[in-house]
Amino acid sequence: MGSAFGLQYQSGFNETGALNYRKNYTLFAPHDVPALIEFMGGNDAMAAFLDDIFDNGIYYVGDEFSMHAPYMYNLCGMPWKTQRRVYDIVNTYYLPQPSGLPGNDDCGQLSAWYLFSAMGFYPMCPGSTEYQLGVPCLPEIILHLPNGRIRQLLRTIGHPQRESARTAGNRACGYSPRRGIEVFGRRYPVGNLFHQ
Repeated sequence: MGSAFGLQYQSGFNETGALNYRKNYTLFAPHDVPALIEFMGGNDAMAAFLDDIFDNGIYYVGDEFSMHAPYMYNLCGMPWKTQRRVYDIVNTYYLPQPSGLPGNDDCGQLSAWYLFSAMGFYPMCPGSTEYQLGVPCLPEIILHLPNGRIRQLLRTIGHPQRESARTAGNRACGYSPRRGIEVFGRRYPVGNLFHQ
């Protein structure tokens, strides 16, 4: 089909695309992931569903309804898979170039996902005080607060020494499973943390 302006367009519908969209949309239950895991058949079945969408290129990182998906492995008892998926997404879809975001940065959501994920934790459910732990991109993160105050936000436990981001090219973080993180001086194992 065409238009008077020479633009080409199609309806965009196809069965495979609709099935893939449904698979992504199935994950949109950030308010009750444990119930979704139970509905899907338990931890192993949910992890297999997640593996399928990630391994077969079905997962779409650029849309809000499934951005929390890589962190769902934590709730399946498989934090190493969360860490691996987050690492892969950060280093594949977020690049230091003009087209470096994986989609439309609706009100900054893609940027916020990146910043939280680079810090090593993510607020999976809006309005909750729970954060899921991922894989920090840096050995530590220091905040420069107003009035010249400086506060160490995060230190990674078990973070390997690695090249600087400048010499590592596009690889912003080096992947290896983490044993946990320290936030404002308090240690958290892999899994989650809460803010007060």
